[in-house]
Amino acid sequence: MKSTTKNFCVFFSTIFVLYFFAGCVSKSPSRVIEPTVQKEELSEIQLNFLFVSYDREIISPESDTDAYFKVFIDKKGRGETNIALRSQKKEFETDLSEDRHLLRVEKWIYNEKEKLWTKAPEKQQPDYLYFDIQKEKKIVVTLEYTKDGAAHKFLISYESENP
Repeated sequence: MKSTTKNFCVFFSTIFVLYFFAGCVSKSPSRVIEPTVQKEELSEIQLNFLFVSYDREIISPESDTDAYFKVFIDKKGRGETNIALRSQKKEFETDLSEDRHLLRVEKWIYNEKEKLWTKAPEKQQPDYLYFDIQKEKKIVVTLEYTKDGAAHKFLISYESENP
């Protein structure tokens, strides 16, 4: 009788431990990004910086995988773009002080075979960019990619905040 109870306890302890660790080391692509500002407050803030990126020339549907960018401004992580197919626009928007800023982004691609996110090869990582925030202007920084996946130069445009 004692042997059956002991085996029963060992069995359920093993199941519990496996279940617990399976949840801790999951390779699922889910990422939760908590906003630093409440949604109600965002509507009142004039966001003056927009980063946009997409691949212009996708060779095949198989290579059109999910991707996103980690965004660093003035050497500090500021957030991430939305997740979208490489051919679709990925965007990050924020409010910056009127000043000169340094932008660096990292491209991350979802590896469907391994079911995990990996940093794109160095060839696909763009160089850094210095840009200026001007009073009552919104800066749009666009990064397009070529057919071979190499990053093009950044394109900069300014929009008036008060149309």
